[in-house]
Amino acid sequence: MRRIDIGAQTAAVTPARDSLRRGFVISGIGLAALLFLLVVAVPSTAARFTTAGRAVADHQTDLVLAGVLTLLLTALFFALTRTGS
Repeated sequence: MRRIDIGAQTAAVTPARDSLRRGFVISGIGLAALLFLLVVAVPSTAARFTTAGRAVADHQTDLVLAGVLTLLLTALFFALTRTGS
């Protein structure tokens, strides 16, 4: 019976640096999503009549820009910390 060489065996282990990077990327995307959800949801609920709701309504554009900036910074962080493998 002949043996067939299928190549090197690899382990499915990620380095600790990669898990830290993953945590930062997930947090950045989550924060951006939260900002977008805040802008969309608050003006259509009864919370818009509270002090915080009026502040969100007054600063909708600022919150959207903050969400976009958060997404861009997260993408930049993701691209710059890419491993060379």
